[in-house]
Amino acid sequence: MREQKVFKWKRLLVESSAIVASILMAFAIDAWWDNRESQKSLNMELTSVLDELRENQALVELEIAVLGRITLARQSLLDAMQASEKDAYVTVPASLAWLGTAPSPTLDASFGALDALVSSGRMAKIDDPVLRSGLAGIKSEFEDALDEELEARSAYKALALPLLIEKSDLRALYQDDVEYIELLYSSGAKAEIPAKGSFEYPNSKAMRNAIAETNSWYLTARVEMSILLSDIEALVARLEKEVQ
Repeated sequence: MREQKVFKWKRLLVESSAIVASILMAFAIDAWWDNRESQKSLNMELTSVLDELRENQALVELEIAVLGRITLARQSLLDAMQASEKDAYVTVPASLAWLGTAPSPTLDASFGALDALVSSGRMAKIDDPVLRSGLAGIKSEFEDALDEELEARSAYKALALPLLIEKSDLRALYQDDVEYIELLYSSGAKAEIPAKGSFEYPNSKAMRNAIAETNSWYLTARVEMSILLSDIEALVARLEKEVQ
């Protein structure tokens, strides 16, 4: 009788242990599956961020090229004005007058995929700490680079535009505006912009200072964009390894 009780007790212990083991195994499988699905979702989100960064990288590359043309044109305009500093007007190609004054570029980048990653809370699951911190700060880098362009636009509106309105016919300056903008942003900003005649540009110390001030902001913006581009390239390289 005693042996029968011992047998029942051992049987109960074995059955209980089997049940506990089954439950633990089920929890382990659920945890493994959840982790697998979470990693899968993270990889999908990172792939979207990678595609978005590549698109933004192309935009920054184009912006750097555009800023290069604009700053070069402004310097050429300043050189022509300085060479004839005693003249009230200086005759320059219409395209140079437009490039030297009219363009007001601003970069319109997209961050939908990055914002979605941050909102999902999966940013912390990225193993690479450099990638994690880089993604967390890249949006601020874009904003810092854009600040320089916005300062340039403000300087132009506050300093150069009033002088142009007073001394020149802006209809002549902007008559080919749409065509010139399309050419400026086409073919990697290497498309030739036709002169289409000449333009009598107002020449004064105030005007030269206004162009120089605006150009200094655009030069700074170009430097900031170049730094931003390097950081984007580094993030793209790390992301490519992460999603393999």
